[in-house]
Amino acid sequence: MADAIGFHHNPKDPNDSQDLAYLLGLADFVAHVSTLNEDQGNKLKPAEGVMEFFGIDDSDIDSLKANLIEEYMKADTFMRIAGIT
Repeated sequence: MADAIGFHHNPKDPNDSQDLAYLLGLADFVAHVSTLNEDQGNKLKPAEGVMEFFGIDDSDIDSLKANLIEEYMKADTFMRIAGIT
């Protein structure tokens, strides 16, 4: 786990948890671009090799971003109804 976290910005570097490092790199990138406006988000790039590792392109990132925002909104609504926030 420590390698995956430590290498998520450079998952191509040799480490003992390379698959998980790629996954965390993708998750980190999607989380960041989901909170930025389009101009800011377009300036960010995922860690080297992440897109190739998963065989995805920009349209897949857009889909992941939309799904993340949708799930966040559901969670936010639940938390408000439950009186947690």
